Amino acid sequence: MTETTIRKRITPGKNEDIAVQLESEFANILRDDMGYTASEASTRAAELVQGMRSRLGGAWCYIPVPSSGRRARDEAIRREFCGPASLPALTRKYGLTPRRIYQIARQRSN
Repeated sequence: MTETTIRKRITPGKNEDIAVQLESEFANILRDDMGYTASEASTRAAELVQGMRSRLGGAWCYIPVPSSGRRARDEAIRREFCGPASLPALTRKYGLTPRRIYQIARQRSN
């Protein structure tokens, strides 16, 4: 989700969809990046999601992109920014507000 995403009312069915997606992502990480078997990864992922639901249930959780990804995105925005005419396309492409696009465009490269 981005800052500009409109938060729609989440129904119980949609909550379950999000939990299933999160469980799947955890299982993939555990299996692919941490060497768990598919069965172990599935079990641990379900436990993680259940723990998160118990502790954080109902809360929104924002997970930022790694800072290296943000730097690359910001560099691309600075290259692609050609004044106000390019603003609508950039806001759609990167999911940012016009104000944030302007802020990034004014920053110098690090």
